[in-house]
Amino acid sequence: QHAALLVYFLSISKVIESIFKIRVHTLTFLAAWILFITSPGLIGDVYKLETIVGTVSMFFGGLALIVLSRWECNRTQFGATIFVLLYAFSIFAKEDFILPPLFLLGWYLVRDGEWRRQIADHKWLLSSVVLLLVFFVIFNKFIIPGRSFMEPVDEAKSPYFMTLNPISMAKVAYYYFAEEGRHIRVLSLFYAITTLVALALRKKWKETLLIALMVSGLMAPYLIMPNHKFSYYAVKWWAWQAIASLILIQMIFPKREAIVTALIGVIVLAPALINLSWHRGTAWNQGAYFRDQFAKSKNVQRTLVNNRSRLNQYKRVAVVGIGTGQIEHAAWQGNGETSFYLREDLELTPHWVLFVKSDGPGYIIDPENSEISKSGANVMVKNIDTLNQYKDMPRLIFNPDGTGTFASVTP
Repeated sequence: QHAALLVYFLSISKVIESIFKIRVHTLTFLAAWILFITSPGLIGDVYKLETIVGTVSMFFGGLALIVLSRWECNRTQFGATIFVLLYAFSIFAKEDFILPPLFLLGWYLVRDGEWRRQIADHKWLLSSVVLLLVFFVIFNKFIIPGRSFMEPVDEAKSPYFMTLNPISMAKVAYYYFAEEGRHIRVLSLFYAITTLVALALRKKWKETLLIALMVSGLMAPYLIMPNHKFSYYAVKWWAWQAIASLILIQMIFPKREAIVTALIGVIVLAPALINLSWHRGTAWNQGAYFRDQFAKSKNVQRTLVNNRSRLNQYKRVAVVGIGTGQIEHAAWQGNGETSFYLREDLELTPHWVLFVKSDGPGYIIDPENSEISKSGANVMVKNIDTLNQYKDMPRLIFNPDGTGTFASVTP
């Protein structure tokens, strides 16, 4: 996943070079990478098995953008064919990269003002892309109905509820720009400032708008889902924000190397300094994340595997010891990932009842009269104060480090 992310980041730099007609200096690339990869929790966002299709989509989407930027230089049929294939691999893995390659292709065709001739010269490429998108729609609407993002969920409380309400979309966008920690807030702020300054000074303003459009295109599939907000979705456009901010500074100050160097240094160092000033350096240290969350996850997995045969003897199992804020790092997340991981990977069949101390942001306490969920997750969450009402239910009890024991009767 990290290799795919690095390929994707490289693809962004190549596309920006093609759009702005400027060479991305190696130090600029490294500075942008440091700014991006040192975002608190980013390792955790990448290390998310549920997003493997997103990783595949990002990998092939990034390669498609690189090939398309190379095709713009020579316009060969071979390059166009490879682009269409990579584009197909990307969107059939996940729909995230439907729009950015289309925006970039459109830019290449209209940039010189002779778009009619360009369309005529490359009509076979455009026809191939159109046919691919038509088949993509048919595939999603008719071949896999019910599992496609094209089948909107109208239930307002569903995690997959979709809406085009402008206020709702604005709130989701604000969440991804400003509510994912100070590091991302600073990154988004620098990107917004450099974009607005470049537009105000008319410094390659068309190219600047194109970058903003591609960022918006990556956000589009998620803006319409107000109940399904996760930071790992935003990795795709945060990468664009990181490198675009530094390139726009070079555009704004083309002949003032000292100012460019100083501003890039401020952008790269500011988030880390802010985190340290708030005494968050240790808490968000990536080494600590490895030591804590990865080790805890391994211990949880080992506990489940060691007790698999006993767990599978019961229809319902209580889970105790998953603390506030940890449910997103546990096997029981209340979404489709639970079904894949617990049922298919670990071959565990029980329905699960999680007993937690509070109904904080990471939890949704189920009504007391509700039945076990019929969804793929087969998980319900209850307040730990009600635990004594389930004395006959076997319990899987976890320690803070993820190790645990299974008690078939009430201790």
